[in-house]
Amino acid sequence: MTPIRRGLALAVCLLVWSGVTCSSRAAALAAPQTVSCRPWRVVPTPPPTLYDAAALNGISGTSSQDVWAVGGYGAGPLPPVIRHWNGSTWFEFSSVGVDDGSAFDVVAISPADVWVVGWILVPVVRPLILHWDGIR
Repeated sequence: MTPIRRGLALAVCLLVWSGVTCSSRAAALAAPQTVSCRPWRVVPTPPPTLYDAAALNGISGTSSQDVWAVGGYGAGPLPPVIRHWNGSTWFEFSSVGVDDGSAFDVVAISPADVWVVGWILVPVVRPLILHWDGIR
């Protein structure tokens, strides 16, 4: 997915999740400059961690109370960034069994079925796939 398509998909998802009503959702996709919408609702960014600020690369969710954001720190060896929004607070998964890597994208199929892809360094760069089953 190109950055432009991902940005458009993210914008549409956030509009839907935040309860924003537009005069025409079809018009939003065809000509965003002509759509009259209520202002966006600002969601607080995930809190800083012990490390430098993380770059978020992907976001997905099943509702406004179930949103996942993933990324990396850019300088290692540090684990991938995986954060979950429950509608009011971000929770960071600091231990995912990976010491050095980054997450590129996430898809939340349901609250108990979330997939993350990225890379891991063991001792060379290899693909990384993580799955959340609602418990671990």
